[in-house]
Amino acid sequence: MVFLKKFFNGKDNTKSQEETVDDIILQILKEEVMLKNIQSEIINNELVINECKMTIKAGVSNKTQHQNAIVLQLDFIIKHENFDTEILESVAGIGRKNDIYHAIRNGTASFVSNVLEVIADGFCDTHNPELDFETLLGDRQQIWHPKIGGLHAQGYYGINTIDNSRIFNILKDEIVPRLGTKRFYWIKVYVSRQADGEIITQCTFNNEPFLKAQQKMEEYAQSWNTGNQFKGEKQFILIRQCDKTWRQGKYNYENLKKYVFGTIELFENCSTEADWEGLFESIADLTGDIDLAIELYSFIPELYCKFTLPEIQYSDEVVLIKPDGSKTNVYLSQLSRLTLIKRLIREKLNTGFDKDKYNHILFQSATFKAINNALNQGGELENLATLPLAINVTEDYNPLN
Repeated sequence: MVFLKKFFNGKDNTKSQEETVDDIILQILKEEVMLKNIQSEIINNELVINECKMTIKAGVSNKTQHQNAIVLQLDFIIKHENFDTEILESVAGIGRKNDIYHAIRNGTASFVSNVLEVIADGFCDTHNPELDFETLLGDRQQIWHPKIGGLHAQGYYGINTIDNSRIFNILKDEIVPRLGTKRFYWIKVYVSRQADGEIITQCTFNNEPFLKAQQKMEEYAQSWNTGNQFKGEKQFILIRQCDKTWRQGKYNYENLKKYVFGTIELFENCSTEADWEGLFESIADLTGDIDLAIELYSFIPELYCKFTLPEIQYSDEVVLIKPDGSKTNVYLSQLSRLTLIKRLIREKLNTGFDKDKYNHILFQSATFKAINNALNQGGELENLATLPLAINVTEDYNPLN
């Protein structure tokens, strides 16, 4: 995320020019959460929610000045030890004329009411029996408590505009099969219909594109009878697994880090045919866990491809092929270790990397090879979409541990 700091031009009557935009956002954020009776403090340029030890970074990534209003894109990064990756949220803050302070206040208040309160409630094992549901994953029965944020409506306002459960009910059939064994999943939905009838949707599932949800939201927006008026809806949904059924996974950030970093080094050091042929065995020796070795061997090159070409529409499924040739499709979100693996790879790359070593791993990606072939045949990058990745697994492979 790129934050624009100190873009004040001329004299500002509300805040000192000595302050950065991030400083102002954090202070206003602290004030807004206090209004919700949530105690917090600012430490090392982050807001720390004391009760649940959650941290929030904030900044501005875009500013648009209109004749009578200013619009800021406020970005928030929420971290907690129970989340295997950050929760990312962006909101629009609209201020009068060029009043940046007013825009930040409006956007931050929206973030607190529509997102942060939902996340904070997620740390409580409370539930709404009307929304709760159960799943059976292998032999594991799981109970889920949806925490549904307020439906933020924009533009056209008609009868039944506000119904907080409506979007969840529309998407439930797509959400349920994507749930694995994690404690938390979150879904962000934005859908709008412009005055000219154009429909815009953006949906994510744990920060990843949720394409099936976007399709359903497009169908939903087509049913709106808004004439030539703009209408938009935005909502944040958190799914918490009940304390009765959730189990702590075998791996966390700290104990997985050495295996991910070690496997990357094994990939980088492969230089002969014999090295490549023995790579999987080397990873298995490093980890002492065949299931983890399968995922590191299969997914590290594919994640390099995703980092390199984020414009592609990647499938959210993977095909598991067992030794007898049988195939099973599962969603990537059901692989309990994959999000942490992705996070650790990104963190390692963010510290710097050698381009040749990077490409050495990237060129092992089956997806990258397929994309390269499609481009050579005249395909356009933004129009490409991938099929589910197929990986070979053992008879006893279990992605849920």
